[in-house]
Amino acid sequence: MWGYTIKHYDGFDVIVIFSQAGDQTTFDVVRWLKHLNTKIEVMRINSDDAKPKCNIVIDGKSFLICSNEQRAKLDEISSVWYRKGNGRLRFEHTPVVPSNPTLEDEINFAARQDANRITEYVHYLIENNTNVLGAYGKGDINKLITMNLAQSVGLITAPFLISNLKSELLNFISKQSGTICKSISDGIYLFDNKITNQGYFTYTEDIKAELLEHYGDNLPTSLIQAMITKKYEIRSFFLKGRFY
Repeated sequence: MWGYTIKHYDGFDVIVIFSQAGDQTTFDVVRWLKHLNTKIEVMRINSDDAKPKCNIVIDGKSFLICSNEQRAKLDEISSVWYRKGNGRLRFEHTPVVPSNPTLEDEINFAARQDANRITEYVHYLIENNTNVLGAYGKGDINKLITMNLAQSVGLITAPFLISNLKSELLNFISKQSGTICKSISDGIYLFDNKITNQGYFTYTEDIKAELLEHYGDNLPTSLIQAMITKKYEIRSFFLKGRFY
């Protein structure tokens, strides 16, 4: 039916993870899941796969999804984790190429719009019929909005500044006992297996005024925060009214 061999797992609970192709944490979690429970199969769907191979059949209130030689029906999915990416489903299809380039653009746009609506419906069915960690469309949350929400409910957060002006950044640094620089989005997270065979990452870094002196008056927009000296660091998750 699908044109290639599909693995199907009768009697197995299927965990679906929406992620990105190079995310090492997803690989680690998948290995642990399989180590801890041999009756679990994991379907990983990456929103940034270079050559997506995803097919779908939606029958009213259920669906059958096939991705990278795996398949699962809605009632076989025990849990879903929105780890990274936008959760978009990219369906395999043969492009329609009419002789009119303008019409071709319009057809491709309409096809993308349809795919987006189908994706929304699939995630709607998932979130209303199975256990979900995270949420569709929020796999890549906005750190700035998160900090604003934390402040709005009375949580104490570190003072911060965002600017591309070196003078403003230096002024902020001068008023703090210590300062760190953080990425605003996910930053760089690259495993280069093609050219250098090395990994490139951006982490939270201690930043001092002397470092900025080597740059011009305008820098890439940067987020700097007051450094909080801590005795312990606790990372917790708030799920269904409880902290874990």
